[in-house]
Amino acid sequence: MRLLSWNIQYGKGGADGRIDLKRIARVIRSRELPDVMGLQEISRWAPDTDSGADQLEQLRQLFPEYNAFYGPALERSGGTNRGLRQFGNLIL
Repeated sequence: MRLLSWNIQYGKGGADGRIDLKRIARVIRSRELPDVMGLQEISRWAPDTDSGADQLEQLRQLFPEYNAFYGPALERSGGTNRGLRQFGNLIL
């Protein structure tokens, strides 16, 4: 079984500091795909990390061949989804 664990830091995976989930997906896909992925620091609706984007939904679209299981580690007010924001972990 091939496993991948990566703290993606809400998509800021490069030395340039840009938030780019597509780049992270390209890096993962450039190698043999793992059977299971554990991605940490997924941001949902947080305007200060990714302009309020739903990174869970973006990652689901980038990896449609996987089932997604998300668990918020932090849930607070001040986000773009009816005032909610989350930060958590994703298993694909």
